[in-house]
Amino acid sequence: SRAMTGEGWNQLMHHIGTKPWVFRCVYDLPCVEDFDVPGDYDALLAGGFLKHEGLLSNETGPLQCGDPIMAGIFFVSFTCLVSFVVLNLFIAVIFEGFTDSQQNQDME
Repeated sequence: SRAMTGEGWNQLMHHIGTKPWVFRCVYDLPCVEDFDVPGDYDALLAGGFLKHEGLLSNETGPLQCGDPIMAGIFFVSFTCLVSFVVLNLFIAVIFEGFTDSQQNQDME
């Protein structure tokens, strides 16, 4: 919903577009590049993919590396689509009000 209203969508886009070297060099955390995660919970836990502290407020779950190009394409297209839908809703409300006023004038 934050991205739909235009509030903080660029922060989400940059977070989703974090490259693998940023996780390794800056955050010192492993990340899954293709998200083809082994189904074995013990292997995930031993690889450090399930427990990480500090960076993401002690969240648990696999960290997926991002792709900045695909993140940009997704968020720009998402923003355009949502803007188009909201604009169409706004125009529909105006047309409905215009139609109602036209019918009221015809009745009088």
